[in-house]
Amino acid sequence: MTVRRRSAVLAGMALFVPALAGLALASTPAASARPLAAAPAGHASARTALRPSPPLGLPKPSGVQPFRGPAGTVSPWTPLKNPPPFRTPGTMLLESDGTVLVHDEPDNNKLAATSAWYKLTPDSKGSYIDGRWSKIASMPNNYAPLYFASAILPDGRMIVEGGEYNVNPAVWTNKGAIYDPVTNTWASVAPPRGWTNIGDAASEVLPNGTFMLQQACQTCLTNPEASIADALLNAKTMKWTVIPAIGKEDPNDEEGWTLEPSGQLLTVEVWALPQAQLFNPSTESWSFASRPGPRARGPPGR
Repeated sequence: MTVRRRSAVLAGMALFVPALAGLALASTPAASARPLAAAPAGHASARTALRPSPPLGLPKPSGVQPFRGPAGTVSPWTPLKNPPPFRTPGTMLLESDGTVLVHDEPDNNKLAATSAWYKLTPDSKGSYIDGRWSKIASMPNNYAPLYFASAILPDGRMIVEGGEYNVNPAVWTNKGAIYDPVTNTWASVAPPRGWTNIGDAASEVLPNGTFMLQQACQTCLTNPEASIADALLNAKTMKWTVIPAIGKEDPNDEEGWTLEPSGQLLTVEVWALPQAQLFNPSTESWSFASRPGPRARGPPGR
């Protein structure tokens, strides 16, 4: 599996409005769906002979220039009047008060990431074009992740979990931290019980306010083991509950989640294309959705 560049580049931001693509998916398995195999909680099924491989160094620059549209067209993007005071904005999260929290990823071809975060505050009319930047508190010592799980919790706190890289080495760290915008402080978060790694995991806040996190792999550097483990965080008590991945067909590695209008999570099976699955928070189980379109590609790096 090769590493693909997944850094986010800020070309300009006139509006910061999260987009939600509503997908109408059947809840019954596709005709070609394969039967599920029994597997211990948190481990890939016996029929899934897959092992994630560590990346071979940081990704190289692609050299591809940004597409600016056909000649004579006007870009839909409006440059900010006050550009970011740091080199390369990465992960961006919209706070409940309308501010945008942005992670500083200076040049991930040389240095994976930093512990620095900035805040973009819109003007009095709600415009980000005239917004102003300010630096917030840095993350806890020895935690500067790249390719990590993150979310804004219902109470306005920001949580960051894992990271394929930490400062620079690829370690699939199990570190985590939570940011309180009221006090402008960070606190470390212990990993779910038994998780030696989290890595570049997907995450989502469920309709009931629970933060759900996947595990990309276990013992990733010593004996990489494909994982299907998920965990739920009670943000009030800061306690994790690792849940059995009932019905999960393939490993979590490189898979993303999308919260559907139904309250279920959708994932496209990167290691078992062209299938997709839905997670039902009520039953804490996965089931087959309809097959995605023919343009899907996989598995990763192939």
